Amino acid sequence: MKKPILLFAASLFSLASWAQLPRLEAPDFIEYESQQEADFLLPIAEENSDFSYAGLQAARNLKEVNMEGSTDAYPWLSRDGLRLFWTQTFEGQDKIVQAERPNLETPFGPAKVMGLNMEGLDNMSIWLSEDELTAVHTVREEGKIDLYFSQRKNKKEEFSTAAAILSLEGVADLEFISAPSLTQDLGELYVYHSGSNGQQILRFKLGAFPGHYQFEDVLIEGADIEPGHLSHDGLRFVCNNAQRELLIFERSSLSEEWVAQESIPLPSDFSQIAFSEQEMVMVYSHDRFWESNQLHLAKSLFASKSQRLAAESPEKLQLQLYPHPVQQRFTVAPILPKGASLERAELYGLAGQKLREFPLEGQAAQYEFDLGNLPSGSYILRLSGQGFLPVSQLVVKQ
Repeated sequence: MKKPILLFAASLFSLASWAQLPRLEAPDFIEYESQQEADFLLPIAEENSDFSYAGLQAARNLKEVNMEGSTDAYPWLSRDGLRLFWTQTFEGQDKIVQAERPNLETPFGPAKVMGLNMEGLDNMSIWLSEDELTAVHTVREEGKIDLYFSQRKNKKEEFSTAAAILSLEGVADLEFISAPSLTQDLGELYVYHSGSNGQQILRFKLGAFPGHYQFEDVLIEGADIEPGHLSHDGLRFVCNNAQRELLIFERSSLSEEWVAQESIPLPSDFSQIAFSEQEMVMVYSHDRFWESNQLHLAKSLFASKSQRLAAESPEKLQLQLYPHPVQQRFTVAPILPKGASLERAELYGLAGQKLREFPLEGQAAQYEFDLGNLPSGSYILRLSGQGFLPVSQLVVKQ
């Protein structure tokens, strides 16, 4: 029996009961000497216009990063496949780690603990934006689990531990939440929920102000659904069930509804599957113990299809904020998409209340803001206008 993982609902929810992670069965389709080093066969897409899944590809045990006798779970793979983020257990405590490689033919380097981990707490199931400058991960503390929102200026910097907590509304009595996934504009949030009445993938939509998400609907539910992931472009959601089936939902644009695709049989109980453009990484436990969870890598099922799926690519605003942390005044230097214009900036508290609104004009090279007599703490700056998606930036005042 797998080690129970006792996770609790976020502070906005009432607690109904404790929950366990879905359990993985031992494989029965292959003989091998060492189960921890075994390779497994997975279907991959054939390179033809009909797009079938008749091909097979071996899944490689990521022995260069898996820790013997420790948990390796909840992976997230960068779009180019060169950076891997996941949960690893150190002396009974879960932390988010990362590893890198120079190309797809090279093994990953050693795992490094990320700076966004909250000390003394269990840090699990991370999601990152495509540019890897925004992160959302789950943190367990004294009988509750929260979604922490963190940002950084570039990939070489650590994420700030002065993170904001996302609030979820519209659903009560959640028992186990994990595996967050968001669209690149942060407009949609998907989380896995497991409880006494089964498992669901829940969809939330961004509310009236940054950091607040309102329950929208259930993407899929059942007694055996396991954690899933949203693709980097937001046009595909993939999870699996205990019947060794890969469950796929697709849409041709972010404004359209999901369409369930034909499920794909898996030759073993892989779970928590995440994708880059060319590869897929997943979790497997050879003996059903939580400590034996390890990561495996294979060619993506969607490596050829992803080139043909029409994607909606909204324009993005990029910005630099300095100095940071802030004393009182700070400067924002935006990089606007062609033809776009900045119209307003709004400052929110972490509880969602609007504190300031700053009218802006056109396409200035930089804008200066004054926090006045606001107390020290964390705030969210939201920039909006014409021709780009609204952007939210964490601001820490010392």
